[in-house]
Amino acid sequence: MCCVDSSDSMGGDNELWAKAVTLALLEIAQMQKRAFAEIFFGLESNPLEIFEIHKGEQNILDKVIWIAEYYLGGGTDFETPLNAAIELIEKTEFKKADIVFVTDGYCGVSDEWLQEFLRRKAEKEARVHSVLVEMVQSNETVDSFSGHVSTVMDLTVDSAVEIFQGV
Repeated sequence: MCCVDSSDSMGGDNELWAKAVTLALLEIAQMQKRAFAEIFFGLESNPLEIFEIHKGEQNILDKVIWIAEYYLGGGTDFETPLNAAIELIEKTEFKKADIVFVTDGYCGVSDEWLQEFLRRKAEKEARVHSVLVEMVQSNETVDSFSGHVSTVMDLTVDSAVEIFQGV
């Protein structure tokens, strides 16, 4: 499951890197015959764009094009998409799913939300791996809810497979 930041600060190269990570993970999911979900997010007031590809689903070209073309713009809210990801994990097809959170990191979260999210994440046995499209190695907010954080420059084919397999 991918949560992809689609705010204004993600335009240009950041958007291209985010889409590359997403499409690579989608390809891995397809090879492994796993379900895949994409959650595009921006401001809290913007509706989330959630796109699901079910296990073994064929003929997904239209969905791949939609993912590649979608861009929202606006501001950023991390809490809403992460809540939606946990809710998707409650679905049978996504039990024990991993969340790959792709962002430039420009957002904060409340302490109350963080405590509740970490509780729900542990309850669902979910893991969050964040990928920062900016070349910083760490981001305090992203670090607070992620089990692992990397940059797009850290990713290789092998590390992308590790992210998806949870190794």
